[in-house]
Amino acid sequence: MDTKRSAVGTAEREATATRREVAVVFKKGVLPRLNEYLAEVAPRGVEVTVLVANGPGWRKAEKVDGRAKVLSIGRRENRQPGVWLYLMVVERAPRAVLKRLENRLPGKAGRAAGRARRIHRKAAGKLRTWVFWPVYRPLRPQAMRRIAARRLDALDLARADRVFIVDEAAVPFGWMLANRFPELEVTRLLDKTRHEDLPVTGPTEVPEVRDPYTRI
Repeated sequence: MDTKRSAVGTAEREATATRREVAVVFKKGVLPRLNEYLAEVAPRGVEVTVLVANGPGWRKAEKVDGRAKVLSIGRRENRQPGVWLYLMVVERAPRAVLKRLENRLPGKAGRAAGRARRIHRKAAGKLRTWVFWPVYRPLRPQAMRRIAARRLDALDLARADRVFIVDEAAVPFGWMLANRFPELEVTRLLDKTRHEDLPVTGPTEVPEVRDPYTRI
C-alpha cells in the first residue's frame, strides 16, 4: 500500500470537505465585524451558524449576512421575568393604551393622546438607556449563558469545527462550552485568512436577509 499517496488523498479530502463553524453574538455592536468575516468565508463554502441574542435594543441593529444560518434566543431573553416585567410595565402596556386612545378619541382628546404617546416613547427610550441597561447589563452574560445552554442541540456542535465567541457578553457561555466539550475549539479570534486555502465557489453577492431569525 502506498502510504504517501494515501496521506495525500486524506489531506485532499480534508481540504475539500465542508467546514462548519458556529458564531455566538450577544451584543449588536460586533455585527459589522462578524459580517466582514462571513463575506470572506461564505463564498468559499464555509457553513456558519450564528447564535444571536437579539433582545432589547436590537430593533435597529445591523442584520446578519443572509448566507449564514441564524438562530435567535432573543424571545427567550425577553421572557425572563425581570426583563418581561420591565418591558411590559414601562414600555408596551403604556404604548398600547395611548395608541388605542389616540385612534379612538375624537378631536383634541385624540391629539392629546398622540402627544402623550410621543412623549412616552422618548421617556421610555431614556429610561431604557439610563435605568434598565445599567442594572441589567452586568447580569446579562450569565443570564444568556443559562438560556443558551438549554438549547445546545440546535447548534449541532458535533458537526462544528470551532465556535467563535464574538463579544464579551458571550464569554461565560464560551467558557461553559470549553469546559463541557474539551475537544471543541472555542475561540475569540475571527481570522478572515483561516480559509484562504479554499477556492471561491459561491456567489459573492449577499442574498436577502432572512428576518426574523429562526427562534429556538
